[in-house]
Amino acid sequence: MQLVKQTRGNPSSHSRAKAWGMFNLVAASMPPSKDFTGLISEYIHSAVQDMDDAEEAKQAAVATWQALKRSTKCGPRRTLPSVEEIVAHLQSHRLTTIVFFLDETFEEVAYDITTSVAEAVEQLAGLIRLQNYQTFTLYEAVRPVNPKLNPEPMPDEHLLLDEHRYVADIVAELRHPRVVREGCQSRLLFKKRMFRETDEAISEPQFINLSYVQAQHDYLAGNYPVVREDAAQVMHSSSVAAGVLARFTYTHCPAIAA
Repeated sequence: MQLVKQTRGNPSSHSRAKAWGMFNLVAASMPPSKDFTGLISEYIHSAVQDMDDAEEAKQAAVATWQALKRSTKCGPRRTLPSVEEIVAHLQSHRLTTIVFFLDETFEEVAYDITTSVAEAVEQLAGLIRLQNYQTFTLYEAVRPVNPKLNPEPMPDEHLLLDEHRYVADIVAELRHPRVVREGCQSRLLFKKRMFRETDEAISEPQFINLSYVQAQHDYLAGNYPVVREDAAQVMHSSSVAAGVLARFTYTHCPAIAA
């Protein structure tokens, strides 16, 4: 409520712009409680509509409105925003992080204070041209790397990330010294969260490729103990997937095929 007072009727345009900048940061990282969400959102919306386009605070007020709409869906941040995040947010810049795939390839994803896991998944799907991404999401892949704590090789543990969590929170936790002390190496991983019978009707090459890589990875890791009939079906599906990918490469990427 103090920020409402500082931005309403402030005679100094410079001071008002500074107050809206602070309002923008607070709205992005600490949205109001449900009791005040309606009041605050109505105030910000009305203030934006009443401002002249040339007014110094207009851009910060619009950014505050956009930040509030996103943060009210996911709630407050779990970690305090870093100086790097705050500067980037106030300058309307985005930070980047790396997301890996099961075949050890990776992509760079952009995020800000209010970017959620669901938004990052949609962005990543666009980068790799994956149209049917509804069954894919982000995981935290935890790999033991300290030989003193883990003398025997151990498989990675994949922890499902809630789609409403903030990417900035996850990145901050992955960089925390506690993770290093515990002898673990964590990173973001993009993969399917489920296989459905309807997947068989999807002919999108990228979808087939990612599904095949994951099925192969899980099978070799022993996650799918199967009988002879199931093994034969897996091999058949792998052959079909390989054939589809080969035809796609020959048709759309003749240089690679050659």
